[in-house]
Amino acid sequence: MPNLFRVIGGLIHRRHTNKSHGWIKNKYFHTVGKRKWVFAEIAKKEGNKKALTLRNMADIPITCHLEIKMEANLFDADWYGYFETRKTARLRYALANV
Repeated sequence: MPNLFRVIGGLIHRRHTNKSHGWIKNKYFHTVGKRKWVFAEIAKKEGNKKALTLRNMADIPITCHLEIKMEANLFDADWYGYFETRKTARLRYALANV
């Protein structure tokens, strides 16, 4: 898997061949909070500045998935309630993290 930082840098350098590395750094890479060298666009809207960045992988929470019981069978009518409660729990979790 290629390093995303190098891929973005190569694309930017290809687009701005006559610009210096300092100009590219000031234009495309910013400090957001405590993170430095963040690929971001600073959007100015009604006097407010907001950084539009790529999503940081460390900000995505780790979720543990529930295992399905070995004896559960999706095609057995006796297990309908079990799968229905699993489905509602997954939906509730998905809506809570939106």
